[in-house]
Amino acid sequence: MTPDDYKPAESIGDLSSQVWLVTGGTAGLGKQTILSLAPLDDPPARIYFTGRESSRGRATDLIDEYKSLLKASNKEKSDLLFLPTDLTSFESIKSAVQSFVDQERERTRGKVSLHVVLNNAGIMAVPPGLTKDGYEIQFGTNHMGHALLVQLVLPYLSATPSSRIVNVSSLGAGIAFRKGILFDQVKTTQEGWLGAGWWRYGQSKLANILFSQQLALHLPEITSVSIHPGVIQTDLVNGLPLGHRLFIGLTSSMMMITLENGAKNHLWASTVPTAELKNGGFYEPVGEVGREFANAKDEKLAAQLWEFTQKELEGWKLDRP
Repeated sequence: MTPDDYKPAESIGDLSSQVWLVTGGTAGLGKQTILSLAPLDDPPARIYFTGRESSRGRATDLIDEYKSLLKASNKEKSDLLFLPTDLTSFESIKSAVQSFVDQERERTRGKVSLHVVLNNAGIMAVPPGLTKDGYEIQFGTNHMGHALLVQLVLPYLSATPSSRIVNVSSLGAGIAFRKGILFDQVKTTQEGWLGAGWWRYGQSKLANILFSQQLALHLPEITSVSIHPGVIQTDLVNGLPLGHRLFIGLTSSMMMITLENGAKNHLWASTVPTAELKNGGFYEPVGEVGREFANAKDEKLAAQLWEFTQKELEGWKLDRP
């Protein structure tokens, strides 16, 4: 269906017993998704959202706005909580998840449930660089950071019936390297050729799709999907160099949708009944089976990504599980 056809208030059921974790919630699609939950008849009991420590002011503003929307709808039984997180740092991710677990334990007297993990945060076509743990900055942020977060919350997802992981990918996955993912170079800046920033972006977005497939294969009790939200003029685009912004404008201007509509595939994938989802599937707005890329159908490549990721994350666990 088109984004205009999808009506969250009419389509989303009772979420009042659910706990959500949304990455990158202080701006763009993450923020809009959170704000779109507030007017529902029964929004989630608690929504945790991440953002850098430098975004704490924006996080406070978002919490205030969310509370105002709840109050306007006479629904004040939903809490929104900020988890300062730097997705380029494994230590920061571990600290954020530990904070989530500790806060949930305190609120529930010991039991930690987690129904939805919406891995929304991401960066696009940024200058060459490495994460604090030495990965190419886009691959490290968009894939490795979220992979660690998923690994750390898996016990709580597995213990929660009908839990779900939604990884925000992009049609940009189609512009990945011919080989898909350059595993021998993901610990370098991968620069030095024309359009390298976009190739690196495509690599990381392909990883989101392949990782969702592998999560479905190895952890079938959890529903894992990847989505393309549409082409939206968000801070992700606004922060790009002029040349990149012009490229997006020239190639995608006719496909641009509003931020509100852009959040609808997030909402659909996070709330639609499990029976309507293919575990490991990829979806375009709204709820449509996504187009297939050759690399995204490569089972050997997907298995290689899984093995690489598991090896890299070996030993990372919470201090107080």
